[in-house]
Amino acid sequence: MSKNTIADQIRIIIINREKDVVRRAAMTERLNAIGLSHEFFSAVDGHSFDTLKAPEYDGAKRRRFFGRDLSPGEIGCLLSHRGIAQKMVAEDIPLVLVLEDDTFLEPDLPDVLTSLLDGDREWDMIRFVNWEKVFKGPHRIIGPITPNYELTSVLATPGGAYGYLLTRHAAQVIVEHTEKNWLPIDALFGRCWDTGLDIFLTKPSPVIADFDVPSTIGDDRFDKSFKASALTKFKYRFFRMWYKLTSGLSKRSHFARTKARDVQKRAKYN
Repeated sequence: MSKNTIADQIRIIIINREKDVVRRAAMTERLNAIGLSHEFFSAVDGHSFDTLKAPEYDGAKRRRFFGRDLSPGEIGCLLSHRGIAQKMVAEDIPLVLVLEDDTFLEPDLPDVLTSLLDGDREWDMIRFVNWEKVFKGPHRIIGPITPNYELTSVLATPGGAYGYLLTRHAAQVIVEHTEKNWLPIDALFGRCWDTGLDIFLTKPSPVIADFDVPSTIGDDRFDKSFKASALTKFKYRFFRMWYKLTSGLSKRSHFARTKARDVQKRAKYN
């Protein structure tokens, strides 16, 4: 499959705030260098309005389980990714490669895309997550994508939404699950037991986050302070324990339930 054929089957959309012209130029240069046509999606700047009043945000539930609100940058990021999913549904776009504007791209990304497009397509999302620790835990190798990349199913729920392939079906599900949300978008991607989506990762990732540039989300998302009454703090401990317990059990149950699915997919690669 040629790069022109890739462009016929997939749209590449980069999330970028209009004021971030340097990042936009850098992403244009990186994509042009590997021959991939692309477009930009105007990101929601969470620092430009009162995000806590966004109708898509469930602050009460967030505080109940985490003791603090999502940061303005996290909500803006959520709304930006949701916006692309909405665009896919509204325009009936079958497949999109979503990229954030602080990513590096391996030269063989077109080869990975070509193989995935030529494959069985029995997936809803392919996440490109550049965290080696993800594969140090339980995971299943489905089969080779190219000589240098493998399709995998993982137990972990890794963070990062800086690069992923998204089908229209998955976009519809994401829109529905973010009508009222309390999690960062990457956390939602990891909760396959909630969304019911078939999500896989590549090992390694052809899309790499650029950690040398400041994140547009902001560092306030790392603030763990919890200012509340003694009663609220007391109740929070139980809600937090319940969240960790149910999330851990659900993650392991989902990984066990999808074993037969992964075995069937692996057989197609052999």
